[in-house]
Amino acid sequence: GVRRGWDCCREGTRGAESEGVASGVGDFTVTRKDGRAAYQLAVVVDDADQGITHVLRGDDLLSSTLRQVQVQQALGLPCPRWFHVPLVLDPEGARLAKRHESFSLRRLRQADWTAADVVYWVASSAGLPGGKRPCAGDWLDVFNLGSLPCSPVSAPVL
Repeated sequence: GVRRGWDCCREGTRGAESEGVASGVGDFTVTRKDGRAAYQLAVVVDDADQGITHVLRGDDLLSSTLRQVQVQQALGLPCPRWFHVPLVLDPEGARLAKRHESFSLRRLRQADWTAADVVYWVASSAGLPGGKRPCAGDWLDVFNLGSLPCSPVSAPVL
């Protein structure tokens, strides 16, 4: 079962996060009915197997973090540094996902976006200063997690 009390972890963009997993979530599935690992267990074991030290993901997954920390601790696995960033939303306010074609690279190319346009939009959405730069690597010298926005980012209308 889930440990009682409050669990906390250091979240890189928000500071300390805590939740009473036992009271707020309760027991959660680590194996499915067919015996295969459920998401919380699979992602923890996979991250440890790959030596993952930092996790950067959408803030919609923040609620899973402390469950994963519990699994990591129970298995004696290292806990990576966590960073949760705001989601990118479509014009109707729904989160973008791989299954949506509304904002794919294909659609951007069809709308005459260049690679530099895409990189610039991503960089400016992440709060990075400056004008257009030809490639993503050119933004590394000014990247700062503290510059990431706290609220969702709106995708451009194509």
